[in-house]
Amino acid sequence: MFIGLSTLALGEEIIRLTTTEYAPFTSESLRYNGVVNRIITESFALEGVRVIYDYFPAKRALQHAKKEGWVGSSYWYKTPEREKYFLFSDVVKNATFSFFHKKAFPFNWNKLEDLENINIGGTTGYFYNGIF
Repeated sequence: MFIGLSTLALGEEIIRLTTTEYAPFTSESLRYNGVVNRIITESFALEGVRVIYDYFPAKRALQHAKKEGWVGSSYWYKTPEREKYFLFSDVVKNATFSFFHKKAFPFNWNKLEDLENINIGGTTGYFYNGIF
């Protein structure tokens, strides 16, 4: 895997990370590329390394991160499949899973079986616990 680029004119090391749109944590349209990417950027800056983020849809961001030119990717859950390809930092941001629904929709559940007749949407490439 590609380790990084060295910019001789500036005398600084530059690394490229893939990422995806997942505001407010990571977003090309937000200041500092989002809160998590700011933490990453500032952490590398302490060591004199500049980070450049390349944005892709989630699944493609992970696929590209495995290729030469990128040293990794930001803001993912640790899974056994991803551990085959990547080392993981300490937790940068804890997150919880939630269902969002229209207020008018009666959404009461206590166990997975209660969800059997409900269409639930997700995003390709994101992590949704093994039960889904």
